Amino acid sequence: MKALQALLEKEKSGILAFINTLREEQAALSQGDTAALEPLIATKSSLIEELNQLEAERKALAVGAAVSPDRIGMTRWLESQPQGKTLLPIWQDILQLASEARQIHDLSGKLIAAQLSRTSEALNILTGHSNRAALYGSDGQAAGAKMPRIVDSA
Repeated sequence: MKALQALLEKEKSGILAFINTLREEQAALSQGDTAALEPLIATKSSLIEELNQLEAERKALAVGAAVSPDRIGMTRWLESQPQGKTLLPIWQDILQLASEARQIHDLSGKLIAAQLSRTSEALNILTGHSNRAALYGSDGQAAGAKMPRIVDSA
């Protein structure tokens, strides 16, 4: 059980580091600081690899103990262990932190989508592919307007 406790503590620590990186990424996205994104993406990728490895190790321990490695199986297993009072709170923290990381990641995705939309709109305006009709045509007349022209007959 010491190995499981150490593994859970490493996983919790890794998720905390991942959340901090996600928050930094979110701040950079909010501020439009694209230069800060590259190192954050590299850190995030490294943390994801580490977390995936830790998850695989935890699942292997569970399967080795004839326990389902999903959330419910892990919770029941930890509850039944003599060290359950120590292990279960760590596991519950992991689940809560994973949920928080998902929420932060989802919000970052929305920030990226909004920024992409603004960028696309700006490019459309700059390249003349805007969905809005031009206010004036090349002849100086209102384009698309179906107003009668005033003719001077004096």
